[in-house]
Amino acid sequence: MGPAPVLGSLAQEVDYFETLGSGTIEVLHDPSSPSCCFAELAHGRSVIVLNPALFGAFPPAMQSFLLAHETGHHYLQHTFTVPTIAREFAADAFGLRVLFGVSGAAEPREVLAWFRANPSAGNPTHASNAARADYLAEVLVAVEADPSQVPPVPAAAQRAAARVPLVLQNPLREPASVLVDLGFAGALRPGQSAAIHVLPGPHRIDLRGLHSGAFKAPRWLDVEAPPP
Repeated sequence: MGPAPVLGSLAQEVDYFETLGSGTIEVLHDPSSPSCCFAELAHGRSVIVLNPALFGAFPPAMQSFLLAHETGHHYLQHTFTVPTIAREFAADAFGLRVLFGVSGAAEPREVLAWFRANPSAGNPTHASNAARADYLAEVLVAVEADPSQVPPVPAAAQRAAARVPLVLQNPLREPASVLVDLGFAGALRPGQSAAIHVLPGPHRIDLRGLHSGAFKAPRWLDVEAPPP
């Protein structure tokens, strides 16, 4: 695999989104998912998983942004790594740039308004909605002035945080994809254990087995990662 793409080629980013990576990304529906949507690799397949009810509750501009955001995770090769706030900011930038490239500034401004009208405190992998809105406003100003320029993600998100190993085991009788806080962290064979590195604190683990190409019901685990 070559180096991950960087943002700055708006035409390339829009083409990747509109063609779903030239047909390499599959959109799957999972009504049991607690998240409206997320990107992952499942046995070599690039997928975006949607919960139709949760996804459908967002206004149209946000639906477009969310789908573009998750496509951005694949474009930037984030699904080969554990989720971080910095990577979420980068996917936000991809999503807003794509909306601007497709529709101009109208939908990006609707997205900014939604984030400002729906505050959230954030979590270990996602910044607060206020912080995301502030960064997205910078992205919009930049792409309007020069589509090749992308503002750096906030410095606090770029700083590497101390991480601790968290050992996971697949108790299923089939291979499973592992999501940590709804971000892909790897695939485990039946009975296999592996250590991933996460921030200390509470995490939600989803061991999602695959059978005949379809997702089985996830097995949720709430795990407390110890301090270093």
